[in-house]
Amino acid sequence: MTDKKTDLDVLVVGGGPTGLTMAIQLARQGVNFRVIDKYKEPSDKSKALGVHSRTLEILDDFGVIDEFLASGVEVNIINVFADGKRIAHLTLDELDSPFPFALCLPQSRTEELLRKLLGSFGKSVEHSLELVEMEQLSDRVIATIVDADGNRQEISCRYLVGCDGAHSKVRHLLGLDFEGEQYPETFLLGDVSVEGDIAENEINVFNNGDGLLAIFPYGNNRYRIVGDIGETAPSEKEPDLAEVQKVVDERCPTKLTLGDPRWIAAFAIHRRHVNRYRVGRVFIAGDAAHIHSPAGGQGMNTGIQDACNLAWKLALALSGRVSEDFLESYNDERLAIALGVLKMTDFMMKVNTTRNPVAKHLRNKIAPLLSAQEVIQERMRNSISEHSLNYRKSAIVAEHAPSLIDSVVPPLKDLKDSHGLTGYMEFHRGPRAGDLAPDAFVESRNETSPERLYPLLAGTRHNLLVLAGREPSHESLEKAAALIKSIDSDYGDIIDWHVIVDSHEDRDSLASLLNDESRIATDWDHSVKHKYGADSACLYLIRPDSYIAFRSQPLDEGALRGYLDQHFLVLTRA
Repeated sequence: MTDKKTDLDVLVVGGGPTGLTMAIQLARQGVNFRVIDKYKEPSDKSKALGVHSRTLEILDDFGVIDEFLASGVEVNIINVFADGKRIAHLTLDELDSPFPFALCLPQSRTEELLRKLLGSFGKSVEHSLELVEMEQLSDRVIATIVDADGNRQEISCRYLVGCDGAHSKVRHLLGLDFEGEQYPETFLLGDVSVEGDIAENEINVFNNGDGLLAIFPYGNNRYRIVGDIGETAPSEKEPDLAEVQKVVDERCPTKLTLGDPRWIAAFAIHRRHVNRYRVGRVFIAGDAAHIHSPAGGQGMNTGIQDACNLAWKLALALSGRVSEDFLESYNDERLAIALGVLKMTDFMMKVNTTRNPVAKHLRNKIAPLLSAQEVIQERMRNSISEHSLNYRKSAIVAEHAPSLIDSVVPPLKDLKDSHGLTGYMEFHRGPRAGDLAPDAFVESRNETSPERLYPLLAGTRHNLLVLAGREPSHESLEKAAALIKSIDSDYGDIIDWHVIVDSHEDRDSLASLLNDESRIATDWDHSVKHKYGADSACLYLIRPDSYIAFRSQPLDEGALRGYLDQHFLVLTRA
């Protein structure tokens, strides 16, 4: 992909979780890149602990989920107490995901496993290399880096991605303001062993007159202890175990004895964000673009999803399949997400740390009523796990469907493709363009038992999911096969296809029409039909980051091509 004017396609600055994810995704796409980090070696601090369900699905796509699960603690309950009474009880095991829990795992271990995966591609983080200058030209970026001995080197790259944290040099060189504020409270943190009656798969948050205390398990009888210590500036003197023990003694209703401290610190919390994620050929992601309260454990997970959103777009731009304008969607999509996350975490922070007696009284009375409602539980689960995040307002997602009248009383020319009121209602109940594509169970010819849909969609390409609907006619199956062959002919380099049918007979018919049975599966328990609103024939185009780019009812090749022609460039054939 690299032209004669450049040394590489992408320079990634920063070797934390966001930078590592970016590097891994670029490696999977076959992009020529380097990833540098100014620090001498990776941090051994635990830092971010929570790996949420949506991130676990990404790690499953990477093929490393088993190592992560073996390294952490699965947490499926979050309790909040106030003055000795439980005011909120959130369960995660009802999440519609193969991973209905949060994984508590030190960030140092997360980074270690991601570095190992990156190494499998023959790549590694280059440490002790610091970005000091950069210049943007019309077709490339010239970055100047300095090593530990002061030696300077110029790197010419097509794009540069700053994943270099809250004190981002890339953000500084771009001149982007980091708008926001510091919370008034100072917090105390301790990573310690705990002796006493404390659950190993629950997160517990305690509020009383002395302040907040949160306890997070992360395995081998070790816990993260966090407590606010009032509106005071962090002392220059390092806190010690006795101070953490004092906070626990004052705020935890159960006697707990702390020991073996591996990390104790006092810190302040900020909420800040930039208003641009892209300036020309330079992008920023993760903490370089947004920082917020650790409430809800969103920071690292949001940064990882930043990387997953951007990497496939860069790969398509480098291959000549999309224009430079397409890359603006990264800014539009992820900035909107970050603002939503900031709003949510700010609310959670203020609710849990308020010392206003009226606000505390309202919280303690209202929270139990709300958390007892299943609809509230579901909304909270999906928000914290990041499953409810969507790009519905993005300029690069779209959908096509006839009007309600045309669905019920179709024009004569469309009579054979009529899907009626039920089909219309079911499709409009299904996931929208911009939503995360739901997982489901299917049965393929090569499997003797049902398998998940997600692994079929894994990888780095778009997936065209054709759903044949209930009791399709042979003519409908022929139409589906013709659409697939046509799209595969022009877009087979970037789009894979899969067909889901209701019966083995339909599967055999389509296999004969397509001369390929490997990508046809049966909706054995109707979970695909239910989750995708596929009572009648429809299609979904799913992006490499698992979000829905386009959907159509009925199978309308013209509508699909209209979308593809608008956003993707056709390569000139030799």
